[in-house]
Amino acid sequence: MFGLLALFDALARPLAAQDFPLQQAQGRPGQGRGTDLTPAVSTTSGQAPSTSAGQPQAPALPPATVCGQQATPLAQPPAGSGPVVLYIAPCFDAQGNASVIEPQTYLYYIQLKFSTPSRNEWVPWTSESLNVVHDDFNRLWNTKFLDNLWIEDADYKFPNGTIGKIVTYHMEERQRVKIVDYVGSKKIEVTKIDEKLKEADAQIRLDTFIDPGLVRKVEGIVRDMLRDKGFQYADVKHEIAEVPGGPKLVHLTFHMDEGHPESRVHRQQGDERRHVEGKDERQP
Repeated sequence: MFGLLALFDALARPLAAQDFPLQQAQGRPGQGRGTDLTPAVSTTSGQAPSTSAGQPQAPALPPATVCGQQATPLAQPPAGSGPVVLYIAPCFDAQGNASVIEPQTYLYYIQLKFSTPSRNEWVPWTSESLNVVHDDFNRLWNTKFLDNLWIEDADYKFPNGTIGKIVTYHMEERQRVKIVDYVGSKKIEVTKIDEKLKEADAQIRLDTFIDPGLVRKVEGIVRDMLRDKGFQYADVKHEIAEVPGGPKLVHLTFHMDEGHPESRVHRQQGDERRHVEGKDERQP
């Protein structure tokens, strides 16, 4: 799992080591290449950026809060400037500040550019920025990786009065299947269930996102298998429980209920008789 500290280290390492504008990667997500997102930010240390030898250091700027972490801008825009895009960051605060999918994959879909104070390069925050944020939302949502997504911007006020925008992409990922099992009945072997699901192209594979439609389909298939065994009022329901090892990893259990004993119908081949819990009934 990818925790917030690892993510923030990638986003907020001191610019003395790495200070780049946002660049579009040439690869595709999941191939180890994405957007190189390194905001103009250093972790708060209480010290101002270093200057040439013999020159006094400028006072450190007040820290900003990004994804619950403090970060200090390395410089401020010229006085009288309009709002600028200071920081952008994906946050996973709704799931313990850790992500299942590598954060770099999400960064591929974020196209909003941000400022690079150490180079005195400032990206204005304009109505066009809002359009880009809107498109970012659609790109992220269309990945199908997320259960919830919201984007907010907060103001950071520089000492000279200029406003820096902090754009936060709050993401909550879909649950991923770690374990699947079937309990409650010994009348159907799990191997038979797997074979039936494979025939129906309804297998639930491990390490895939929970698909509510697929889960309902599996419930229906297993229910029909029980009824084919004579359990006329059988039912199947699922249960989802979180498992250790990371956020959004779950144990998916299908509970098979054969119904009341009297609901089982016994049929004999070539006979028009059915037996229901101890009494015989002739078919009309």
